[in-house]
Amino acid sequence: MDDLELGQRDRPSPDPKSAGYAQWASWIASDPDSEPFVFRKFDELGALNLLYLQSDMIHLEGQLKELDLEAVRQPDIDSINAARQWEALLEQCAPSELTENTNHAKADSKAFIRAKTKMKLILQLRAKMKEYHEALLLQSKVAQLQPPSGRVLRAAKQMFNQEGYTVIDGQARDYLDADDLDKPGYAQDGRPKIKRFEEQKITQLLGVITILVAIVFLVGPILALYLAQSQPVRLALVAVFTAGFAASVWLITNARRAEIFFGTATYAAVLVVFISNGNLTGAG
Repeated sequence: MDDLELGQRDRPSPDPKSAGYAQWASWIASDPDSEPFVFRKFDELGALNLLYLQSDMIHLEGQLKELDLEAVRQPDIDSINAARQWEALLEQCAPSELTENTNHAKADSKAFIRAKTKMKLILQLRAKMKEYHEALLLQSKVAQLQPPSGRVLRAAKQMFNQEGYTVIDGQARDYLDADDLDKPGYAQDGRPKIKRFEEQKITQLLGVITILVAIVFLVGPILALYLAQSQPVRLALVAVFTAGFAASVWLITNARRAEIFFGTATYAAVLVVFISNGNLTGAG
């Protein structure tokens, strides 16, 4: 967004056909990188909304539990069945004036009233649970949005304030000074969050790293042990290179523990054999 640097973008058009919100929206959308897309997240209101929804769910949960306990305390088997069987609850919600040869409760009976009340709460639960979970998921995504970079925010503020007045007036005139601004799709430095690399380049890079590690742990010990003058120093070098070799095998390869142990033991044995020759440096 090179043309968004301070002083390099034209101010919004003074054309009376494009003023206020329309004028500001036109300027925001005019940038090809969409960097001026800076808006408030309303973190406090989002938290307040979730708290209200959560309290509503807690109240509904308490009502359902109270109805279940009340049904269990009833002496009749129909009330207990309604708490245990969905079909029994549906039958009790269908009123009937018949009192014999039917499982339907009378329209003025307590069982019918309890069943209708519980069914109403169940239907409310479905709607409110959906609303609560959707708000929770959306808020979690909004919370991951990053604030705009200082460069982008300074440029936007300069364009927003025109010779002593703002493009948008009213309570929204100070929205760029809020602490909960976000920049959809961009990280704090104004660059896209996601970068893509070719798989072939990644494989080549890993191959180069593997070759360098192999050279360090194969050629390095030979040179170091050859130049070392005393046996204690050589033994210390063997310990260091053996530990480094085991760590590199664990980090770079998919070897199992037994394979790492066997490979490390073999590596250490080769180094020990190497230093066991007392004429390595011409010294006895």
